[in-house]
Amino acid sequence: MANKNFIKFSLNDKNFMETVYSNFSEKEKIGLWWGLLLFDFRDDLYHDPLDKFTPENYRKWKSMDSFFDQYLEELMKDIWEHGPWPKGVDLQYVRKEINKRLGKYMKHDTKIKRYQGTLNELVTDIGDLRYDALSNFLSLLSDKLKRDGDKDFE
Repeated sequence: MANKNFIKFSLNDKNFMETVYSNFSEKEKIGLWWGLLLFDFRDDLYHDPLDKFTPENYRKWKSMDSFFDQYLEELMKDIWEHGPWPKGVDLQYVRKEINKRLGKYMKHDTKIKRYQGTLNELVTDIGDLRYDALSNFLSLLSDKLKRDGDKDFE
């Protein structure tokens, strides 16, 4: 029965989630999340088990259970102990790496403050720049993105 529950859980079976999973204890729910998040850490030699920690999966997992962040935090020590980390990496590093991969550290704006047009209009305006001005703009933007990216790893 536990195996069937895990399969239904991993497929996000709506009926299972509403009728069975919703009645599980926190410990039972964490057990299912452990299976989903950690099962292949030791067994899959061909794929990086951390590849599953994406913003898309994060949104999916949060939609499956609004307490996902709480369960993930409960599992961080296991992720640290079983994960493919370089020697000497501590739990805090693992927590930060997982959260970064999930997109939880994205604190940048979704709109340009001093531009009144839409993003599509901005694309057109930038695309209409002279090639030398566009090249300079893209170089400056590249430098800015590199600086921001480097800060994300601090």
